[in-house]
Amino acid sequence: MVKARDLEEFGKVEGSFLYTPKNYGFYNDTSIYIVEQNLDKGQNYEDQFVVIEKGVALTDEDCPAISQIEAREGFNDGYTEELQVLSKHQMTVYRDSEEIESAWLYKITFHSNDEYYLTFLLPEEKGGDRFNFFTEGYEQFRGF
Repeated sequence: MVKARDLEEFGKVEGSFLYTPKNYGFYNDTSIYIVEQNLDKGQNYEDQFVVIEKGVALTDEDCPAISQIEAREGFNDGYTEELQVLSKHQMTVYRDSEEIESAWLYKITFHSNDEYYLTFLLPEEKGGDRFNFFTEGYEQFRGF
């Protein structure tokens, strides 16, 4: 996939949409690809990957989702002023190359304890709801 889609390696990505919480990222001009890291021998993983498309501008229709994100537990712990919802992105989850889920994620940035974070997040809280790109992702994908 990396060679066929002309992808560049990004690095570690933490997330909750895939079977494994520790994932690995690749990207090109139009998409970010997140794949499960291979686990130790004998452990299972689901052969899944995620594609996050380049963002689209927010509109007035996104205001309820933005309010929902700002009201979430954990985002009101002292850095709400730093929280910025920047864009929304179409995400598709594939298992064995078949689409199994699709949703809109919102790209947010925030600052906490002298660290900068970039997260792709569902507005509603549920089990699988985000991908975290730490300081390196903050710099590299802020404008994506």
